[in-house]
Amino acid sequence: RHTTLTFEFRLCLCVCLGGGKMSMAAEIRAVLEAAGSSDQAAMAQAEEWMREARDSSIQDYMAALADEMADQSAPINVRKMAGIQLKNEIYSKDEGVMREKQNDWCEYSQEFRDHVKEQAIGTLGTEGRPPSTAAQVIAFVACAELPQQKWPDAIPSLLAGLDQLPDGSEAPEFQRASVLEAIGYICEDVGPEYLESESNEILTAVIHSMRPEESSNVVVKCATTALTNALAFCEKNFQAEAERNAIMTSMCQVTTNGDPEIRVAALQCINETMNQYYGLMPDYMEALLEISGAAMVSNQEMEPNVVLQGIEFWNTVCDIEDRLIEQLKEMGIPNLHDAQTELLRDDPGAPVCHFFASNACKDVLPVLLGLLITPEDEDDPDQWAPPKAACVCLDAMSLVCKREMLDTVIRFVEGHVETDAQGGSWQKRDAALLAFASLLTPEDDEEMIAKIQELVSNVLGVVCPMIEDSSAAVRDTTAYVLGKCVESAPDVVFHDEYFPHVAEAIVAGLGDSEPRVATNACWGIFMLAQQAAVLANGSPSYHLSEDFMKLCQNLLQTADRPDSNLANLRPSAYDALSELIKSAPSDCFPVLIEVATELLHRLQVLLQQAASGGLTGDEVRQLTEQQSSLLVCVGELVRVLKKDNIMGAAADIMEVILAVLEQSTSAGLSAAKEDALTALIAMVEELGPDFMEYAEPFNQYIVDTLSNSAEYHACAVTVGLVGDICRCVGPGVGRFADIYMRGLGAAIEDRELDRSVKPQILSCIGDVAMALGENFMSYFEHSYFILFGAAQMARVDMSEEEDEDEIDYTNDLREGCLEGFTGIIVGMKGEGEPDGEVVKTIMAKVPDIVRFITEIFKDRNLTDDNIRNSLGLVGDLVDIFGADMCTILTPEFMHEICKEGLRSSNLKTTEIATWTKTKLEAITQTTIDS
Repeated sequence: RHTTLTFEFRLCLCVCLGGGKMSMAAEIRAVLEAAGSSDQAAMAQAEEWMREARDSSIQDYMAALADEMADQSAPINVRKMAGIQLKNEIYSKDEGVMREKQNDWCEYSQEFRDHVKEQAIGTLGTEGRPPSTAAQVIAFVACAELPQQKWPDAIPSLLAGLDQLPDGSEAPEFQRASVLEAIGYICEDVGPEYLESESNEILTAVIHSMRPEESSNVVVKCATTALTNALAFCEKNFQAEAERNAIMTSMCQVTTNGDPEIRVAALQCINETMNQYYGLMPDYMEALLEISGAAMVSNQEMEPNVVLQGIEFWNTVCDIEDRLIEQLKEMGIPNLHDAQTELLRDDPGAPVCHFFASNACKDVLPVLLGLLITPEDEDDPDQWAPPKAACVCLDAMSLVCKREMLDTVIRFVEGHVETDAQGGSWQKRDAALLAFASLLTPEDDEEMIAKIQELVSNVLGVVCPMIEDSSAAVRDTTAYVLGKCVESAPDVVFHDEYFPHVAEAIVAGLGDSEPRVATNACWGIFMLAQQAAVLANGSPSYHLSEDFMKLCQNLLQTADRPDSNLANLRPSAYDALSELIKSAPSDCFPVLIEVATELLHRLQVLLQQAASGGLTGDEVRQLTEQQSSLLVCVGELVRVLKKDNIMGAAADIMEVILAVLEQSTSAGLSAAKEDALTALIAMVEELGPDFMEYAEPFNQYIVDTLSNSAEYHACAVTVGLVGDICRCVGPGVGRFADIYMRGLGAAIEDRELDRSVKPQILSCIGDVAMALGENFMSYFEHSYFILFGAAQMARVDMSEEEDEDEIDYTNDLREGCLEGFTGIIVGMKGEGEPDGEVVKTIMAKVPDIVRFITEIFKDRNLTDDNIRNSLGLVGDLVDIFGADMCTILTPEFMHEICKEGLRSSNLKTTEIATWTKTKLEAITQTTIDS
């Protein structure tokens, strides 16, 4: 209350001194003080004042904020608040809003923008120790202006703040630090293409500020962070050996700084350098091995972040080499070094794998294994600490150099896997289990598979009893390791000698008092179900058949535990049950029918609880989470049991799904909608035409979801549902065609709908056409208008595009267009001789369709799916129009499309290419050379 009165009093005082007219500059300080206060009423008043000031004159408001930020007579908290509010006027976490704010900023007058920039630059160094709000303001102004070339002297203006003073002394410490901070922000947020011309000046300033002679650690840290952010546009500098050596020397020198925070920044810089310039690192690996090793053996208690960054260096190396090794494996040559030689012979510019992890394994691996042994009395499962980081790094190393790791890890496991009775520490037992688990990564080398299987068979007898260890951490890891054993060595686990002990241990884990142990045990059952189904290979019975009912009951009981809302236990139990259902052979069907009854009962209970109201937010979240999990299980049941076994329960299943959809219209209860729709899709697929008996009540929810752009994931599922109804029901869907087409048309024209859904809608229009056949004629013109508009967008050549998201979306759009065109053409043609009016209608559009295909085949980023669908569409057109297509298809086009299809590694694509080629040769009476 005191704060509020002070705020009101100061505003009134400003009015009196201003003769009744309150200037923005006079008010702003009191407003900012109130905005930063702990008094909610004062904050609300301040926010309302700022909203009105913004609406009245945004430029006056921002200028006042800039002036207050720069005013060194103002309290520092007020100045920083001014900077925060100013930054918020040109920044947003939402990309769309951000673009609007940037465009608005660039439309403001030059005089106004220059004033704000001058005030922000003048503020640098006057706010005390970084972080600086002025530096953030400068960076976001640069983000707006540099791409539009409206601030050409941005970097020189900032770098001037690092110059010596007239008397030869250095600029103030915090000024230099804030300048470097601003440069770092700009390098991080502005596209590298806008900074390449300034790279030499930026690097010179940054490297100079990192030199050993620099007395200020604040400056060194800001400079090191700036270098990390600047690496993206330094490729030319890294290609020049002398410059690269200077940069690497600077960052390596900083790793010896006595301040742990600076060493962390330096290690982050080295990690990013490895990520950006892996191919240029061989000459520096000896030094980097020493630096990362020293970081990893730092004091975990005093300098945990230094240790973490040392570990992260090898994570980075392994991630890069994993990708490179996967490319080498695709060559089909067993020896990776030979594969690389062959790759470079074919493509001299291909990236080279230097096998840093394999070469350093003998030095790095013992350190990582030692870090697994936590120094704590008991582990905190939620804390990211060096032992957990080391475990992740071991998994990453196992993907690239498991062969080199094997003997050392086995010795470590044998030396630390002492039991409770032997008096060993839980930390060592846990470390031994984690080390063992690191070897259980996917493997395709036959020799390594045999070694892992032998290792698992030797260790299982020791691991299974550890599910009853006195340490919760050890029990947790044991449950996880058992699941990994099932995943990586199923032939061993399901052997009669081991399976009863493994299954018993995993089930025992379900009943553990610690939820996290039970969660990993659920995953163990998940893997048992998955791998048992693989080994059964379609047999009517499998390893879990005898205990199937017991496993289902145990998982349902686990989901009912009072603590099942902890450690993701309840969802994990239902996930395991879903996989168990999915894996079930026919001899388990009677149990599944009982399970179905239980699942529907549980859903009905949850629906009643939701209808009763009075639930807290957390209770609603848990309720909808359970609904989702149960509906996923129901969907799997439907798919496994098939139509004959579910017809008796079909009405009940439909009733429950409909009730969940009805409930989803209520606030806060919509989370289960997607899973209800997915379960409905399963019913549609199994019931086929019989679905129409239940279909009508669902139409309202189909239309509502298609029109709800905010829930675009549910909208996408609904599009899939409509497509499945059309495919499974066939012509009978005609009585709802108007409803579906209106919904699809409105959705694709909705500018607020996420664009990822729109290719699916285009394809779905083709599904409707396939179902309706000639009866689609009434929708043809509008549907073609939609598809043609999308095709115009999708025909752009993406060969030079670097944005993978844009490439993927364009290819998805092409696929939607091709599937839509194909569905309409094939559907309207029908089974027999096509109707003359239909042929005439389609033929009028064929030249446009062929031009679209011709254009997209110029794109080097065209996907195999696009090629296959294009070939299929051309073949269908030839099937309908025969020799008339000769006037539309050029010999060059026919040659190109067939060549691309026949060179595909996808068998389905080559088959369709062969079919289309045969069709084309028949109408042209020539052989197409492909």
